[in-house]
Amino acid sequence: MPDDTVEASNPVLGSFKFSGQNINTVATLAALVLIAIVAYVLNAHAGDAKETGKAVAQELKEANREVANTLKESNKDVAKVLQELSRAMREQNCLSQFATAVERSKNAELCKRISQ
Repeated sequence: MPDDTVEASNPVLGSFKFSGQNINTVATLAALVLIAIVAYVLNAHAGDAKETGKAVAQELKEANREVANTLKESNKDVAKVLQELSRAMREQNCLSQFATAVERSKNAELCKRISQ
């Protein structure tokens, strides 16, 4: 019948036995079990983190697409405003060459056609 007790033949050197096994063997097996549990937990966490990362990346991609579309639309609006401003400046430059208000009103249509 195996001896189920812990014995120490030399407490100074640490020569212990547990259930008939050397304490180093028991510690090694316990360490292997602990390492296997930690590896499993890390692997499960890595899978969750990867899925979460993919979801976050997809949300960022969609948000960037929306921002890009908004910027395109606002750039189109700004371009239209700048074109209109440029046309108005050309028209005013044309009108400024005439000295009197009467001459400006006579040539207003001409300047408008030139400015476009």
